[in-house]
Amino acid sequence: MNPVVKKILIIVSSFFGAALVVAAIVMYFVISSGFEEYRNDQAGVRLLHPKDWIVTPMAQEDVVVVFKGPKAGPLDPYPESFSITTKDMKKYPMNIDQYAATIANQMTGVFKNMKMIPPVKIVLGELPGYRIVFQSEGGDDAATMAVYAIMPEKDLGMNLTYFGSTPKFLKNAWILSIMTSSFRLF
Repeated sequence: MNPVVKKILIIVSSFFGAALVVAAIVMYFVISSGFEEYRNDQAGVRLLHPKDWIVTPMAQEDVVVVFKGPKAGPLDPYPESFSITTKDMKKYPMNIDQYAATIANQMTGVFKNMKMIPPVKIVLGELPGYRIVFQSEGGDDAATMAVYAIMPEKDLGMNLTYFGSTPKFLKNAWILSIMTSSFRLF
């Protein structure tokens, strides 16, 4: 290889490597300053959530936790929320594909004013799953619901569900990304 080209490649690689390290450090401080860990030993789940969100653990038998974001003001129609729920599937055993299809069918039936964006296969908490997003139309009054479905055990379904206005969903997608990517089962 030409020595000049080799030197240029080394310089460019060093620049991108340094930029990656700086970006990782910045992200660490952003996340650590605005987020804290939620851990539920009984359900065996943990994830990062915004520090200013209200945490309500074990709200109901099948609800592990509910996180509620701050209202943007008195006219805020949809304060953001994020919940983790479980579904006992001993009576109706199914695989993750069938479980996600069931969720999509149920949500489409209940929320007739929301259109479903085609489900996407994901990995969540090191398990295969699906992200299913529903959105209504209507500008600032539009709503978005994102359901992340996994099956931690053969007979147990688990959903991580976000609900909020579509403008907030688009603006705060990075928050949802941190919450879902930090989700772990133990």
